[in-house]
Amino acid sequence: MITIKKNEILAYEFLFEDATNLVTLGWNGQNLSGELNKLQNIQFQWIKERYEFIGGEFDSTDELAIETSKNWKFPKEKRYETFLKML
Repeated sequence: MITIKKNEILAYEFLFEDATNLVTLGWNGQNLSGELNKLQNIQFQWIKERYEFIGGEFDSTDELAIETSKNWKFPKEKRYETFLKML
């Protein structure tokens, strides 16, 4: 989903269906502070009408992704964390 005003992208969030009744939040971004949160409020209403579960891919190097995971309080006990080990 994307929010546009006067031909300028204000915020975007890529959603994808991961499994039956599960939609996952993917890459996101914003050009103005607070716009992503507004878009996500709209998205979550849309998602709640169509899906039973919401997931997310939150890259620890992406400040907006981390902000999203904190804003929406995804339960910690249901998280999977992936780490990279340099060989």
